[in-house]
Amino acid sequence: HPNELEGTVMSSYYLRGEDAEKHPVGSKLWEKYHKQPLSEMPDGYFIGLSIAEDFEAGLKIALDKVGYEKVDGEILLEAYQQLTGSNHRGGVAATCTYSPTNQRGAKEVKFYQIKDGKIVPISDWVEVPDAVSLHDFK
Repeated sequence: HPNELEGTVMSSYYLRGEDAEKHPVGSKLWEKYHKQPLSEMPDGYFIGLSIAEDFEAGLKIALDKVGYEKVDGEILLEAYQQLTGSNHRGGVAATCTYSPTNQRGAKEVKFYQIKDGKIVPISDWVEVPDAVSLHDFK
């Protein structure tokens, strides 16, 4: 709904719109596995890429630690908690901040705005307050 959303501002820890279309890895993957043109790539495509990058990095740590037969949810959680500061996402999203004391995936976002029906960046990466720590996960 480009007309209805015109002017809307949003924040995102992963690339969107024009940034996503210009990213060499994300656009290459889209073009390799999809028949639609890059302009048809869904806005959420890069959140999937960032989740896959996190899983791959965490799984590598877990496999190195215990091997294939012993990987379980607890081992993966421990592995994810070692990802803080890692740049394994290859630029598809902000730097990972998962740790034993941090449950949010990133501390930075970019701001985007709908202009002429397109999602365009209006900021670089900006550190934002941690609202996730206000939730009780227990």
